[in-house]
Amino acid sequence: MDDRTQSTGNKQNRPASAPARAKRGGTGRLLVKVTLIAVAAVIAVIAILWIAGLRYMKISDGSGLTVKFFGWTDNGSPTSGTFYFSGREETTARLSEGILTYADGSVYEGDLKDGLRNGQGKFTFTDGSTYTGQFVNNAVTGSGTYIYINGDVYTGEVRDGEYNGYGTYTYADGSVYTGYFASNMRTGQGKITFADGSWYDGAFLNDTRSGQGTYHFANGDEYVGAFENDRRTGQGTYTWANGETYTGSFKNGELNGWGRYTWPSGRVLEGQFENGEYVRTADNDGGESGEGGSTDATSDGGEG
Repeated sequence: MDDRTQSTGNKQNRPASAPARAKRGGTGRLLVKVTLIAVAAVIAVIAILWIAGLRYMKISDGSGLTVKFFGWTDNGSPTSGTFYFSGREETTARLSEGILTYADGSVYEGDLKDGLRNGQGKFTFTDGSTYTGQFVNNAVTGSGTYIYINGDVYTGEVRDGEYNGYGTYTYADGSVYTGYFASNMRTGQGKITFADGSWYDGAFLNDTRSGQGTYHFANGDEYVGAFENDRRTGQGTYTWANGETYTGSFKNGELNGWGRYTWPSGRVLEGQFENGEYVRTADNDGGESGEGGSTDATSDGGEG
């Protein structure tokens, strides 16, 4: 076999590796280009969404409430999307067209700051009752008005969702209380006027008449003195509409202890009373001071 034949034979037996490697190299470069284009497209979409206002935000109000938001914003303020609350509140809320709808169906419409209720707004509870007024960091704090579905209305100062400070509570039956509150209860000085025309003006403690005050009854009677747990207890003066008066000690709403009973005629009975009944005089155990006779003074049947 001559050299040409051998050369030809070797050429025929040589593997065609160079073109295959070139082909694989071209495919690899194509994949890289496609990947880069895809990444660039994703980055472009993200940039467009970012410019358009799509955001994920996380806010903590410093009082144990964390708020996460994903949705659309305008100049950094949420306009539509979903809030996720955790910490002292566990719920979600959907923001749309300025209205925040919570998972339980309650609704808020008003000012928002960093995703929290801040400023003026209206909150509608699931039962249909409403609060309209001030909010601070999601809490009902400041002053506002509660309107309840039973017809009761409260207008005044509030803190953390409770009546705290000065306010007016109007009951569905027409009774009205104006004065001070603490933790939703009448506490401090105030006046309540009942639907029947009777009224009390004085001190309250934990929603009861406690301390010094005046109770004016619808029938014209009036008591001025000490109260404890809604009952006349301590020193005071009770004046009946017919002009009779008693000044002295009371207990559980009745004449109890030492006191002085006076009639319009000038007759006076001073002595010891028990459960609204006279038991002895100031001079002795059997007689009376004054004109003589006995008193039928008993506790009244009214409130106070």
